Amino acid sequence: MKYILNILFVFTIGLTYSQQGPIIRLNHLLVVVDSATYSALCDSSLKTKELWYSHQKQLKDWEGLYIIGENNYLEIFHPNSFNGNPMLKGENWTCYASMKSEYLESLSYDSTYVKFDEDDYTQTLSFALNDYLSPFEIWEMKALQYETWTKQWTKKEFESGMSFNPVDYNSPAESDSSKNYLFNDIVGITYTIPSIDSVKTIGFFEICGYSITERTIDMVSFDNGAERVTLFFKDEINTVLVNSIELKLNQNCRKKEYLIGLSKLVIDGNTAIWNFN
Repeated sequence: MKYILNILFVFTIGLTYSQQGPIIRLNHLLVVVDSATYSALCDSSLKTKELWYSHQKQLKDWEGLYIIGENNYLEIFHPNSFNGNPMLKGENWTCYASMKSEYLESLSYDSTYVKFDEDDYTQTLSFALNDYLSPFEIWEMKALQYETWTKQWTKKEFESGMSFNPVDYNSPAESDSSKNYLFNDIVGITYTIPSIDSVKTIGFFEICGYSITERTIDMVSFDNGAERVTLFFKDEINTVLVNSIELKLNQNCRKKEYLIGLSKLVIDGNTAIWNFN
């Protein structure tokens, strides 16, 4: 009887934890860096081997460096990553993922700037800022995407309202490889946002389930229990910039600094701050 009660207790704790976790989680962040920083990242095999599991994708029309965490990952591009379509240093795109099927269509949002879209595989929510870019997006697997991609390792049938794990959107093999390196996950992102887009951007993160933890006239910080976001607002810019990212590490480390091209990575304890500006 005591054994059964213990099982029920553990099950209840696990269920409670899963219910309390954020339904929308960071999936990946794409950042365009200057060519010197990109080259330094690709050439610094000694540094990157101890820091993170990464690989470079070089296809016919584009190339980029992928840094893999346990639950999310980072894409690093350079200004000429896309053939015939140059980008600017600082351009970025952040993708979030729903951890519950048929969740996005249940959300309330202002349809004047938030766009709901879907195809046979996924549903997405995105929004346009003042410069008509959509730097943030949430996506969710539909049954066909789950059955053709994720089911191969979960071995579970797709069900209405079922819960996903963050790794269900990625590769379990790559996720597992990250455990052998320092980098575990992206747990914080700091952006600079055009002031004119402040209301829309705050609204987006509230849709994602983030709660405001601090607010001033030109800054807002959010937390969803797994990841943190800080937004700084400036009048003199017209696009979203990624200032820094906070990385959770798999072990405690003494303080180290790495100059990677024009960026700086500072490791201290079980966290690292990567500054791009």
